[in-house]
Amino acid sequence: MARAPAALVVDLSPVTFFGAAGVNLLVQMREQADRRDVAFAVVAGQRAVLRPLRATDTDRALHCVPTLPEAMAAVRPHRPVTTESNIVRHAV
Repeated sequence: MARAPAALVVDLSPVTFFGAAGVNLLVQMREQADRRDVAFAVVAGQRAVLRPLRATDTDRALHCVPTLPEAMAAVRPHRPVTTESNIVRHAV
């Protein structure tokens, strides 16, 4: 992230396989978001994504919610999100 957005939502709802590289990328994204005071949420409602996150206790460090509307609502109070341009789809 070169310039900090108001919020970052990573939508993993279409993902069918999620491994260590994906977990690592999410952790790095969360750390960057925290350093820049950017609200961060992950859409992760399916087993393929939740299982590796829970197995590594990473789900506790990330704000994971099952739907995109819930993720958008979760980041909204931090700083208002005015567009969907900050949504990353199929990031992994």
